[in-house]
Amino acid sequence: MPKDACSSPQRHPTYYLEGGDLVLKVENTLYRLLRSHLALHSVTFKSVLGIPGGEGSDGQSDESPLELFQVKESDFNWWLDWIFHSSATQLYNFSEQQLYVILQLSDKFQSEDGIKFAINHLALHDMPPLLRMSLGIKYRVQEWVRTTANQFMRQPVGSLSVEDFRQLGDIAHIIYRRHDELEDRRKSASLGPPSFRTSIGPASGCTPEAHTSCHNAWGSFWTRQVPKLLLHPDKAQVKVFDTVPDALEALACPSGLNPACRAAFLDGVRHFKYEVLHFETYIMQEGVAEIITYFAASA
Repeated sequence: MPKDACSSPQRHPTYYLEGGDLVLKVENTLYRLLRSHLALHSVTFKSVLGIPGGEGSDGQSDESPLELFQVKESDFNWWLDWIFHSSATQLYNFSEQQLYVILQLSDKFQSEDGIKFAINHLALHDMPPLLRMSLGIKYRVQEWVRTTANQFMRQPVGSLSVEDFRQLGDIAHIIYRRHDELEDRRKSASLGPPSFRTSIGPASGCTPEAHTSCHNAWGSFWTRQVPKLLLHPDKAQVKVFDTVPDALEALACPSGLNPACRAAFLDGVRHFKYEVLHFETYIMQEGVAEIITYFAASA
């Protein structure tokens, strides 16, 4: 009984080439392409097409095409669009969705050029952080992992949903643990000024006797103001620790503190940046490094 004409495979209007020597079938569409062209862009095709086939083997005619399973026709069309326009990308603009498909099929067909092309062009799009992270891990794009890890490390843990944690997996635990460490350090820093202040002597216009009052006034000033900067209940108002000296400098000099001594204390905080000032940056960098190490181990 003859098949219904509507169910018969249809030749693709563009990619059924007159000079092609390989017939492919994707869903209900036939393609005739050059074996050498596919082998040039895909390790998978190069391997499959390198196996000699006898007369009547798949791929030699419309009646016996080489069928590609688990590939959508529309997706394969976009992948072929990349192959045939890869040398003229300035003239062919792929959408973000098309680039995702090119990336996925290039991975499936082991096309390093296709993966590189898709990644380079996806980088120009504003991808959601979770997607950028997952693609960066899957396709070993360290720069995507690094920038997204930085982005996650610098946002409040409370802003991550249950679904975010599920998708991030072990990386979410790294982010949570580093944020917890950061919160502990913020609380410690808020308890009192850095101990090095005791090594700073009287500034111009201050006496050793009066300098005791400066130390006490600076300590009280710190414990009144710094918690407001580092532990604000509104996370959007929390200051990066690097900005604390400038924020304190913008406030009026407290009673009992010589202005010159105050300036010396602030300079001391700035000069001790590796011990005190940059602890937040250090924790962030350690978290990013840990995520990248995890990413490298799982690659």
